[in-house]
Parts: sequence; C-alpha cells; structure tokens
Amino acid sequence: MADSLWQAYEQTVYRIGHPRKLFDLQVDDPFPIGLQEWGYRRLAVITAWNPASVRTPFTENQKQNRKLADQLKKRSLEFCPAIGIALGASTWLPEESFCVFSIDCNAALELARMFAQKAILYADVKHGVRLLACT
Repeated sequence: MADSLWQAYEQTVYRIGHPRKLFDLQVDDPFPIGLQEWGYRRLAVITAWNPASVRTPFTENQKQNRKLADQLKKRSLEFCPAIGIALGASTWLPEESFCVFSIDCNAALELARMFAQKAILYADVKHGVRLLACT
C-alpha cells in the first residue's frame, strides 16, 4: 500500500455514533473511557465504501455498506453507525462505516477483506486505537 494512502488513513477522524454518545477516535488514541464504562473492551471500524481505495459512485457505496450491515446482523454482532472523516487537504468525502463492538481482530479483518478494504481501525483496552492492514 502506498505510504500516502496509509498516511491519509492515519489522518482521519473516525466518528462513532453510539446511541448514548458520539466518540471521535484517531490512530494512537487510548480506548475511550466511556466505552469501557459501558463494558466494551474492543471494537473495529469497518466500511464497504470505495473498495481497494478506488473512488466508487455513492449509490454503489451505499449498496455495499448495506451488504456489510447484513453480514454484521447475520453474525449477531453489535454495531452502530460510524463515519471516517479525512483531515487536512484530502479530497476524499466522508465514508459511511460501522463501529462493531466486541469483535475479534481476525474476524474484523476477514469482514473487511470480504469488501476489498485495505485497512480497518481497531481498538482495544490494552493497545488503544490503531490502524491495521487487511493484507
């Protein structure tokens, strides 16, 4: 993966739309205290937008994200809406995503690969917030 693409992922705010409170996460942040207080210990932010980091029409992105939501429901995973908001000079539009709670790292990567994603945001209490490559 190109360094500039990885850097763009790192320079993104991942907004979690938990029903109780909004959380903004960035790479290298600690795991949010509020989520810990509610019993969460790990999460992943996964999208189906722009597979392989190729700009994709809005309607196709929405269709793919609905398929991702169906996969999350099929696996009985707890999730809420999230959005990736690029910072700085990026020309990427915000990407609709999902914050998936209590998901194992390998399961999160597997789901992301199903939708041709290059990376996910993963967070746990021990390691905080980090970016993981799907390769």
